[in-house]
Amino acid sequence: MTITMERLQQLIDENVTLHHMNDQELSEDILPTLATLQQSLRIQLLTLLERFAHNEQVDFARKERVMLELISDDYLFYNQGMLDSKDVYKRAYSMKTLSYFIDAHNNEPFIEDAAYEQLYRAVMLYIQLEEDVRSYGKEGGLVQPVAYAVDALEKLMHDERFPKEQSANLFRVLANKIACSSVLYIGDEKEVLSKAIMNLLKIHLDEKVIEDFFVRVPKFITRQQDKLRSEEQLYLYKNVTGFLYVFHLYVYRKNVHNSLLKSINHCLEKLTLQMK
Repeated sequence: MTITMERLQQLIDENVTLHHMNDQELSEDILPTLATLQQSLRIQLLTLLERFAHNEQVDFARKERVMLELISDDYLFYNQGMLDSKDVYKRAYSMKTLSYFIDAHNNEPFIEDAAYEQLYRAVMLYIQLEEDVRSYGKEGGLVQPVAYAVDALEKLMHDERFPKEQSANLFRVLANKIACSSVLYIGDEKEVLSKAIMNLLKIHLDEKVIEDFFVRVPKFITRQQDKLRSEEQLYLYKNVTGFLYVFHLYVYRKNVHNSLLKSINHCLEKLTLQMK
């Protein structure tokens, strides 16, 4: 079952009573509606779920139960592996909803150690497994699973339990998403990836790991020319250079990574020459 627009509006209007929302209605009507392709209904649904996540009267244990339900095979990993399927909306918006709860936790901690570990592993696994990385779909509008997943991961970094020692490996996972050739990113992917990597630098990541990636990028793209169709080559080039321009701006604003700025510029120069 899914919830109606009228019922969602009623729940939003009665914000003070959100903590009295029936668990059965939440699990059987509200959360399944994350699969909707109706954009207006989705907006109302997300408004409700964000308010629920941040509502101080909602029991912490209840919030945690919802988060664990969201990372199950019924939501975050629902029909994982299927391409060009409407099921990506359910996965992507389960991730976006998860971000609301992580954000609420960062404001007032409530996630227990075991649950945090499960959440971190689920988000990381999802980033690596999701192959339908469209920013937009004709059937349901904005979807951008990469942006929502990396945003959730970035929010998890604000917790002291975040495994800092895995920063280099985590960067490599994100680098694989930067070098995307299957679609052209037209959503928030470049900005969210840049923000997450800047946060990794702040936490633990050695900038030399990033510089090494930038050194390898031009050769990597050259090697793909015989492996990819012409449109895929263009997607790869545009996604990588688009990220580099955005990341350059993020680094420049910090004004503390001059060597990294030089590496970005050098990489962009090489890529520009390659495409002439």
